[in-house]
Amino acid sequence: MADEFIFKDGGIPREKLEKAGELIANHSTVLLYNKQPFASGTFVKCGYRFGILTAYHAIEPFNFIPNVTDQLGISTAKYEHTLLIEMQYLNPIKFPYTEKYGDPDMVFLEILDQSKLSWIKEFRSFWEVSSEDVVSMITECCSNSDSLWAISGLPQSLKEEKQSEGGFDRVIGLPLQVYFGGIERRFEANGFDYIEMMANYESTDPMPDSFVGISGGGLWKIPMSIHRKDLRALMFGNPVLFGLQFCQTPIEGNSRRLRCHGCKSLNSLFKIVLKDG
Repeated sequence: MADEFIFKDGGIPREKLEKAGELIANHSTVLLYNKQPFASGTFVKCGYRFGILTAYHAIEPFNFIPNVTDQLGISTAKYEHTLLIEMQYLNPIKFPYTEKYGDPDMVFLEILDQSKLSWIKEFRSFWEVSSEDVVSMITECCSNSDSLWAISGLPQSLKEEKQSEGGFDRVIGLPLQVYFGGIERRFEANGFDYIEMMANYESTDPMPDSFVGISGGGLWKIPMSIHRKDLRALMFGNPVLFGLQFCQTPIEGNSRRLRCHGCKSLNSLFKIVLKDG
């Protein structure tokens, strides 16, 4: 199924948003367990390691030890397919827990199954991070340039039961979403940075009743430039992976916030992955 995009556009030409959405979707995925979507993620190459960046709370209950038959489902292509990776061929890398800082809700799931990794590479691209990129991320974090923001993933409520066209007994449609908007709030706590986007239920754009399932989806920053406030001359830079979404706040009035870890926190996780590698 083709990826879909939700717009909070303020008059931004739709074709420009679609192009940015396609670039973001190319790095994004929906994660499944027992044939049901439960979280979202971003394909990332960190140093020499290939994996999926997602929220730690989503995968915490799973066993990643040898001889366990549990499997992680990954959505990669726009046609009917099944891609399952045994949990024992995934290596979760996260922050070491400390009483001072708690446990940030991020994990890098390194993919150890080379045949499944080759399959993913045929349909999706890995966002690349090197030691030099980690340094440049700090500069990007401090940048105050005008930007559009986006979160990618799939709320569970939007999954669809489909009729199979390829001989499968059961098909679940997983229409990956890209939600565009602006930043409502940025703050730091316990040594980590956080970013919140607003989901406004008064908007003319459709919004799901709950964003459960989008946890782990990437937060993307899209640089913008415009000449004399003419939206027709609006230029987008390439989207930059800036963090990941991990929780939603309760609805207050007609809106809720989607809380994300920001790039300083993401930078700290990538340093651990690079060091261990």
